[in-house]
Amino acid sequence: GQPAAYLKAQLDGWRNGSRKNDPNQLMAGVAKAMTDAEVTALSEYFAQLTRSEVKP
Repeated sequence: GQPAAYLKAQLDGWRNGSRKNDPNQLMAGVAKAMTDAEVTALSEYFAQLTRSEVKP
């Protein structure tokens, strides 16, 4: 997976509006509804997943 710090930065970008590649505001809406603790937990969770654990 991606590093937790990278994932957190992307979620924070959607939360604060600095990330602009979300034309329908789907990710922005989800990210803005998350608490700081949820952003951290989600970032850490996805960062620890291995490739074999991620199914399309």
